[in-house]
Amino acid sequence: MRVYVVENDDEVRATLQSLLDTCGHEVAWYRDGRDFLHQSGSLPPGCIVLDRNLPGLDTLNFDRACVRTCVDRHEVIVLSGPCDVCDAVAAMRAGAVDFFELPYRRAELLDALTRANMRLEERAAKKREAAKNLQLFGKLTQRELAVLRASGQGESSKVAAHKLCLSPRTVEMHRSSILKKLEVPTFAAALVMANSADILRS
Repeated sequence: MRVYVVENDDEVRATLQSLLDTCGHEVAWYRDGRDFLHQSGSLPPGCIVLDRNLPGLDTLNFDRACVRTCVDRHEVIVLSGPCDVCDAVAAMRAGAVDFFELPYRRAELLDALTRANMRLEERAAKKREAAKNLQLFGKLTQRELAVLRASGQGESSKVAAHKLCLSPRTVEMHRSSILKKLEVPTFAAALVMANSADILRS
């Protein structure tokens, strides 16, 4: 897993390096929080370990704005100096994996890194599945897409046939072709795929 550590305190950096070296992660180090946030969107997905008290970061808006800036692409673990419960709650609601007040407990941070890695793997799997589904939907003809969308609106084959100026038998043939092209056993499964891929909108 790629880990981006954004921390300017040498003592904290040293303890983090000792911890991360034992895990075999690919680690990149940053000292400037604002500069890192500006480039975070172009970095490969990974886990960000970010000190919310870095100079240049607005701690009042950090938990809502800064974490949300990163979580679309990365997982985020927040480190903080003295704070209150509201700060931790705000960070977690914004999508952080966890929130630690310094000094952190080694075992707890390791657990958070494990959870971050699991989340990243789930994201990657969903992305691969979405790409595969889009490729499969690209095999459908415009007529097959029309039949699929009509069925997604709850219309029977007979109603869909009338609406599309087709015979019921032709609609059934299209439905059968859709199943083969999407590699699913039932039309209900095809509709679930189409809904998740936002294909049902005309």
